[in-house]
Amino acid sequence: MITPRASVLIPTFNASETITASIVSALNQTSSDLEVVVVDDGSADGTRAAVSALMRADDRIKLVSQLNQGPSAARNAALRTARGTYVCLLDADDLWLPSYLEKMTSALDSAPEAAIAYTDAWVLDNRRRRIRRGTAMAPWIPPEGPSERPDILLLQLLRGNFFYTSATVRRSALEELGGFDERLRRAEDYELWLRIVGDGRPAVGVPGPLALYRDRAGSLSSDGTQMLEALCRVYRIVGDEHRPAAEARELAALRLAECESELEATRNRRRPVRSLPQRLVGRIRWEVLERKAYYADPPPAVAESFPDLKAL
Repeated sequence: MITPRASVLIPTFNASETITASIVSALNQTSSDLEVVVVDDGSADGTRAAVSALMRADDRIKLVSQLNQGPSAARNAALRTARGTYVCLLDADDLWLPSYLEKMTSALDSAPEAAIAYTDAWVLDNRRRRIRRGTAMAPWIPPEGPSERPDILLLQLLRGNFFYTSATVRRSALEELGGFDERLRRAEDYELWLRIVGDGRPAVGVPGPLALYRDRAGSLSSDGTQMLEALCRVYRIVGDEHRPAAEARELAALRLAECESELEATRNRRRPVRSLPQRLVGRIRWEVLERKAYYADPPPAVAESFPDLKAL
């Protein structure tokens, strides 16, 4: 049996509306030496049927089914099936530009000491089917020159997660570090990045964006309160279990305190009641900001890769 160069890991739960486009974006890479491992994490919709239909046309796709255990457990199940040298992470509602795999694996080929390659993504507003001007990682203000030293990079990552979730990791490193933390159902990728870098393993940044992040209602990342709860737990894990050097441990404690404070404020926040004139003014302001927030036409790289955003 020929070992593929890369294994694409896709955990999925009730993703029948998006899973086909995600898998097709992986299959349509300029580098075709890959396998796609989909783990159906207890879906109750047509997810399995959608994946099975694609499997009949392409034998590079594998489907694993399990009772619902969360995305970390689903990714670990996919990892146990994966055979590739590189493990590429893809969510069931996101998409890759055709050059993603070639550029990410080439970056790791050129940096044999690095355990992970990371990039950025365009943001596709799923309701409007338009591309936002700000990229997925822009809110976290990525450093202009991320350090090649893992100890400094760890501090930079603790200040803000600028690794997009579709990263590519050496399978050997992922297995040595125990895969994803199955206690986490959100922010599990961030905890993994911190664990990899905290273990002294370098990372390499790949210019992008090389993917599309689908911003949609109902996704795991759309619940702000639960995301904050997950981030708090990640900072606790870093301080209590990763056992980093003193500076990183102090920064993790600071970030935990900030996260807990923001979480408390979020839980206590009440939405103000606004009058009709206030709502109308707010709507006008929103429409003005919205026009500035989106590209009138998709960026060339997106338009070339996905000419019909409405069909995605």
